[in-house]
Amino acid sequence: MKKFSSVNWSMLIRGFIEETVSRLEAEELLSKIERDLEDVPELPEGTVSN
Repeated sequence: MKKFSSVNWSMLIRGFIEETVSRLEAEELLSKIERDLEDVPELPEGTVSN
């Protein structure tokens, strides 16, 4: 890291952590939505709903 002192390591690592947390939160939310949708009955084929 000392060799590449022009790199803002703190900012780089912070960004990586923030992106990882955002991705994990999105995956968690998607899983919750998928679980919630399991309880929603399917409409018969050809049915139109507003």
